[in-house]
Amino acid sequence: MISTAGRRPLRFANWDEVIADAENLLQNGYTKLGRWSLGQVTFHLSEWLRYAMDGYPMKKLPWLLRVTLGKWMLKKILKTRQYGERGMTARQSIGPETLDDAQGVQMLKQVVERWKTFRGVCQTSPLFGKIGREEFNELHLIHAEHHLSFLVSPKK
Repeated sequence: MISTAGRRPLRFANWDEVIADAENLLQNGYTKLGRWSLGQVTFHLSEWLRYAMDGYPMKKLPWLLRVTLGKWMLKKILKTRQYGERGMTARQSIGPETLDDAQGVQMLKQVVERWKTFRGVCQTSPLFGKIGREEFNELHLIHAEHHLSFLVSPKK
């Protein structure tokens, strides 16, 4: 079982703060409190942000589940700013254990720059259904808070 004690309390207002945090971890090192390295976390965040722009690799849940359970979960995440501890994810969004941290951070930076200028329609989430850009942005910032909180910088 993974220990979640000692996770960092994070609250990102924007993507520049996410990138600054990832770069700080890259420069100063970190301790993993979960299973994933910085490279894997940033790869994962990049993939989910990209899916919102380009489409999801998995099938959507049935419409009834998206408009009931999915909408309820979305409201809960946005209100509490917390994801569940044992969330499931698409296998293709998990970077390999050998993924270099610097590569993952660079990938995140590139996808975030694209997201900042993206003016298209966000793709329908397989779980949450149709979401506006502002809700998607907030959801992804919370997603970043969740995963990056498992990587703790050494004390100075």
